Amino acid sequence: MNAMLEVRDFSANDREVDSDRFITELQSMSDAAPCRTIVYCGFPIYRDFEDNPLETDYLAILQDKGVFLIQALAYREDSKEETPKERLEKLCAHLYSRLLKHSALRKGMHQLAFNIYPCFYDPEKRLDSQDDSVLLLHHASDLWRIGDPSRAGTFNIEALDQLLPILEGSDVLRVKRTRVKSSGARDDRYRASLDQLENEMARFDESQRSAIHPANPGFQRIRGLAGSGKTVVLAMKAAITALREPKTEIIVTFWTKSLYQHVQDLVTRFYRTQDDRPPNAKLLRIMHGWGGKNASGVYYEICRANNIIPMTLRGAQIASPNDEPFDTACKRALDEYRGIPIADYIMIDEGQDFPTSFVRLCTKAARLGVIIAFDELQNIFQTGVPSIEELTTDATERTHSDLMLRRCYRNPRPIIVVAHAIGFGLYGKRPVQMLENRSHWEDIGYQIEKGTFTPHSETVIQRPKSHSIAIIEDTFSPDEIIRCEISSDINDETEWVAQAIQTDIKNGLLPEDILVVSADSRNAKNYLARVARKLQASGIQVNNTHTDQFNLHGFVERGAVTLTTVQKSKGNEAFMVYVVGCDAQFLAGRSVRARNMIFVAMTRAKAWLRLSGIGAPMEKLVTEIREAKKRYPKLVFQYPTQEEITSLKRDLVSNTTEAESTIEELQEILRKLPADQVKEILDNWDRKSEQ
Repeated sequence: MNAMLEVRDFSANDREVDSDRFITELQSMSDAAPCRTIVYCGFPIYRDFEDNPLETDYLAILQDKGVFLIQALAYREDSKEETPKERLEKLCAHLYSRLLKHSALRKGMHQLAFNIYPCFYDPEKRLDSQDDSVLLLHHASDLWRIGDPSRAGTFNIEALDQLLPILEGSDVLRVKRTRVKSSGARDDRYRASLDQLENEMARFDESQRSAIHPANPGFQRIRGLAGSGKTVVLAMKAAITALREPKTEIIVTFWTKSLYQHVQDLVTRFYRTQDDRPPNAKLLRIMHGWGGKNASGVYYEICRANNIIPMTLRGAQIASPNDEPFDTACKRALDEYRGIPIADYIMIDEGQDFPTSFVRLCTKAARLGVIIAFDELQNIFQTGVPSIEELTTDATERTHSDLMLRRCYRNPRPIIVVAHAIGFGLYGKRPVQMLENRSHWEDIGYQIEKGTFTPHSETVIQRPKSHSIAIIEDTFSPDEIIRCEISSDINDETEWVAQAIQTDIKNGLLPEDILVVSADSRNAKNYLARVARKLQASGIQVNNTHTDQFNLHGFVERGAVTLTTVQKSKGNEAFMVYVVGCDAQFLAGRSVRARNMIFVAMTRAKAWLRLSGIGAPMEKLVTEIREAKKRYPKLVFQYPTQEEITSLKRDLVSNTTEAESTIEELQEILRKLPADQVKEILDNWDRKSEQ
């Protein structure tokens, strides 16, 4: 296809764009396109005053002419209630009034800065006449020959860049914040780069747009690294499905309780880009995966609908002490399920955190389909995504599809590459986990430069710049993006963090741009309390989520630095992230669980990352990070043997609660020893494990 023509398809999958006459005609003549042309199919979708959906057939944007709103007579049956022109007028009125709300698109107080042309596409020439208010297209390429650019001037690139995110709804992702340059700022690059970064994040990329169709019957997986926009895609999918099919029952669910407000806000904001009213809360429901008497949840609602006695956490633990409690509860519900669904569609975020039994239960309880978003390597325990057969109860009966989002919006490239190096232990004594084949590395956005993936072969992979937002790495060096601090004790460490945050705020960051994560779960209360006291003494407010047992406050509060644990940070993010207590995880040596904790904490950062810890264990982490930076943007390692991979998997399986408790007890003992003695113990341990 000619680069001047771009088709963005938001239509239901039952109308294939490739077989669409209007699009086929445009593509056949695209070499003759005189200007950049963007065509939306089946979008935007509005709701009229009677709550009926108003779906656009095509909306075309021509860079030098304006916007063309096109209704295809060939696809429309004549309505007894309204004529085609009345329907087109109604769509134009909705589009004009919505765009006029945005000052960036206005010319004066009451006029858009560009023309909107209402058009009929009438290839069969059903209309014998027309009035001057509606343009007639007998062939799609007529689009490039009509219109009057002299009426409003050219539709320039700046106006186009403003219009697209507003039209698609991604503009709601841009949080309107004012960051003021401080007279005491040491480095104004921080403040300036965030404005650019927020604008870039508020845009859908091609792979995200391809996922934002209304839901269709069947099973769909949306896969990608953490921060690739899966939650956004799922929220937009829920909103657009509710707009197109107003009587459809939809449930959006997730694992992390603190995500509730974020998911609800996203769905509502996307919905309201097309309708002034909020979505019907009885038909579009947001709820946690488990739930109970005091809070709705998917599992609880399925049990209630099917007259199944729901299991509590304690009850599941007693029933099967050696199994994951939620898995136990869902397996029992599957056995007792009586065939009563609870929604038309169930959309599952954080799919990697749920047991497969929960997903299978949802495929039974959804009348039409399930859409599930998986984080590739949200944790390094997960080296593959379950198959369709594992996840569904009727894989052969329902259609299914897979979509991969390879671009990471959350993390700058230096952070994601270094986080993978640390998470897999590539520059430690030997890896703690490994992806098993070439295609999985490619799935998570890497390119293979060298390597046969055979035992002891050198493997060199690189993450392309295009798979991350480049604004931060174009402005800051890897050493400025990722910094480490080795402290003598917890007071020294938390004092360094507090001083650094004060500098961040002087450099133009807002308190809510900053997140402090304790990687030391045993001492999290002490760490976060110390940081809180030091910041409050400097007049900086904090939101300590660790003390908010019932999630009464949101994860982020305006004007406050967020303090949290690794577990509560999942699904959340910030521009500047401080990970404290890293040494607690590196006391565990090769522990997969320990590296996973660090990996999750590191990948909360949208721009800059600061890691701190105490003594020799922190020195080990710093050494690995230095090695990862030296080889950046590549990962270079020796591929393990099958026997070593099997051994790693056994280590993974044996990582039980009892073992984790033993590690925590050991950490407590080692903390009481002098740093030089701890270093001696660790060195001796390494020598023994090599023998």
